[in-house]
Amino acid sequence: MQRVKVLDFLAFLIAIAVTGLIAFQAYGNQNDILRVSINGDSGEWLFPLESDRTIEVEGPLGKTVVVIEDGAVRVSSSPCPEKTCVKSGPISRPGRWIACLPNRVIIAITGRSEQELDGLTF
Repeated sequence: MQRVKVLDFLAFLIAIAVTGLIAFQAYGNQNDILRVSINGDSGEWLFPLESDRTIEVEGPLGKTVVVIEDGAVRVSSSPCPEKTCVKSGPISRPGRWIACLPNRVIIAITGRSEQELDGLTF
């Protein structure tokens, strides 16, 4: 009877260890790497924010040119009529996004980082 209790306790410890390992893999092992997510009609891409590069995204109106440099991302040119996406300037913080709706291109920064408050309400 004593042996059964020891095996039960051992199984319980193993279950806790496995649960802890899974939780660490899911939540604790994430880097603070910020990524640029680009979605368009021609596909979806994910790039590190710290890697400088230029990406051409094909849309229904033509090519939208996205530039990642110096830890920020911006739209350098777009075939849309108002060019709001170009005028919006660069973004560099998680949760920020740029959209070229006429050309159906959405750019967002994803990843973990310290959260900044936009404002407070009392």
